Amino acid sequence: MVVVARLGDTLTLNCRATGDPQPVISWKRQGSQLPIGRSQQINGALVIRSIAKEDTGNYVCVATSAGVFGVETIADINVKDLPRGRLILKALVNAKKKKSFCSWKKRKNKRHVNY
Repeated sequence: MVVVARLGDTLTLNCRATGDPQPVISWKRQGSQLPIGRSQQINGALVIRSIAKEDTGNYVCVATSAGVFGVETIADINVKDLPRGRLILKALVNAKKKKSFCSWKKRKNKRHVNY
């Protein structure tokens, strides 16, 4: 599974397993340790706060039953610096000329793009 996370956000990865006895869920990171001071495991979920570029990588959910049998699944996390804020979208359509005009503006930096 590939997950795209926004830089600075909180990311929650859920993992569930069933079995008898009930499996214990744990998380690890391939090739590195889980983010120190910003990650915690809650009821089978891995929560990473203030996600950073260096958090990009593979996170492994491990479900272990009776301390013997384990099953793993991998989440590939890709951290991106995606835009924030509200987007105002305006569209004008001229039915007679079969043309359309679309523009949007990001208020913070006054960016205006027309198509």
